Amino acid sequence: MHVLVLGATGFIGGQIARALVERGHTVRALRRATSSTLAIDGLPVELAQGDLRDRSSLLAAMRGVEVVFHAAAYYPPNSLTPRLSMRIAAAGMRAVLETARAAGVGRVVYTSSLSTIGLASGGRALADERDAYLPGSVADAYFEAKWVMEAEAYRAVAGGQDVVVICPTVVFGPGDVKPTSGVALLGLARGLIPAYVDGKINIVDVRDLAQAHVAALERGRSGERYIVGGHNTRVIEVMRLGARILGVAPPRLRVPASVALLAAKVGEVATLAIPNRPLLPFSEAIEMIRHGQHYDTGKAQRELSLAARPLEDTLRDAVAWFREHGYLKRET
Repeated sequence: MHVLVLGATGFIGGQIARALVERGHTVRALRRATSSTLAIDGLPVELAQGDLRDRSSLLAAMRGVEVVFHAAAYYPPNSLTPRLSMRIAAAGMRAVLETARAAGVGRVVYTSSLSTIGLASGGRALADERDAYLPGSVADAYFEAKWVMEAEAYRAVAGGQDVVVICPTVVFGPGDVKPTSGVALLGLARGLIPAYVDGKINIVDVRDLAQAHVAALERGRSGERYIVGGHNTRVIEVMRLGARILGVAPPRLRVPASVALLAAKVGEVATLAIPNRPLLPFSEAIEMIRHGQHYDTGKAQRELSLAARPLEDTLRDAVAWFREHGYLKRET
């Protein structure tokens, strides 16, 4: 099958492209002219130059493909402008879906977020796909933007479009080129995380997530969303395991989430005064922990054959990849 991966030069999209190639699909990858191709170097993929904000290049990239994997959804640069972020997110998602329809694409597999899953209801201990995020319940642009993009996906489904939604939990593993969640491992290795905010967390290996995306192409049901997660655990347990793999001491000081969030917000405001300085998503990460919960991934296990490899293997392989590609010194 001929498929297009949006976001193939990123962490999740790169692994989706890799899994698709291994499955025998013909893969086209959209990339900006300035994007590094480290995530897909060595893969037999067709590169199409373009930008999600340029509908003509998007349409050209989609011509002739049967399925589009959208793993390049808008990511708010900070938590300070939720309304603006929602408008940008909605417009970008609409552009992808409308262009896919115009190009005759048969299915869109959209990579959403765990933030669109609301608190477990009905007395259940684990949240599942039935639990919906309540707009406005978290004062963070990321939560609002992800909610509005997923809403656009369901609006397209109501109009007759074939869209499957994947909701990953917290993703670790090899190929974290930006890096994203891997910042925690890099911070541990460099002694930059003396304290932590604890809470419930679910971690999925990026390779298991990629396999679930491929299964969604083949067996996912249109209009359905699937929580693709791995291990229900706690932040401190992940920190301790990561520290052990790295051979460093784990953080020992626990900080209340409210204090950490206030510091993160102050830091965001201060950083805005520094031109061309990218913001790290500390507010989003803390909000994820504050509102963290454990998840039931049974639906993805049954319908997408989701299987989670050991968490230690995931973190160990992530560290090995960082070392191999120069993010960490080999002797660390």
